[in-house]
Amino acid sequence: MIVGSTPDLDLREPAHVARLAPRPPYLGGEDMGSSDFAVSNACVEAYNKLRMARTYRYVIFTVDEGRKEVVVHKTSADDDYEAFVRDLPEKECRFAVYDFPYTVGGQQRSRIVFYRWSPESAAVKSKMIYASAEDAFRQRLDGVSIKLTATEAAEVSRETVLEKVRQ
Repeated sequence: MIVGSTPDLDLREPAHVARLAPRPPYLGGEDMGSSDFAVSNACVEAYNKLRMARTYRYVIFTVDEGRKEVVVHKTSADDDYEAFVRDLPEKECRFAVYDFPYTVGGQQRSRIVFYRWSPESAAVKSKMIYASAEDAFRQRLDGVSIKLTATEAAEVSRETVLEKVRQ
C-alpha cells in the first residue's frame, strides 16, 4: 500500500486511480462546454407544441450566456419559409426547429429539421458556445429528423433543405 493513501484503496489499481482523478474535458469532465448549459423548460414546451400540437411552424432559440441557458427567442405559426430564414440574424448564432412540409407522390408529409445557425460574421466565441451546447440541447428534443449546420443563407434555402428532407 502507498503511504498516506486511504486504507481500502490501492492506488496502484487503475480503477481506483480513475475514480479519484478528475475527468479531463475531452472525456466529459467539469469543463465540458455542453454540461455548462441548461435548457429552459420553455424550450421543451415550445418544441412539443410544434411537434405534437402543430401550434407553431418554427421555434428559434438563443443561448443566454449570462445564465448559461438555452432559451426561446421566437415562436411562429407563419407557413412562409422565407419569413423563417429572414428571422435568422446576419451576425448572431441561433438554434431553430422547423416543421418542414413537403410532398412525395402526391402525399403531404413533414419532417422536423434542427438548425444550428452559425453565420461567418458571428463572433468566434458565440460560434464555440453554440457548438458546445448543441448536443445537450438536441438530446432534449425528441423526434428531430434532420440536423443542419449552416453558415450562410444558401445553406438554409428551401431547395437545399427540401433535398435533405427527401433523402
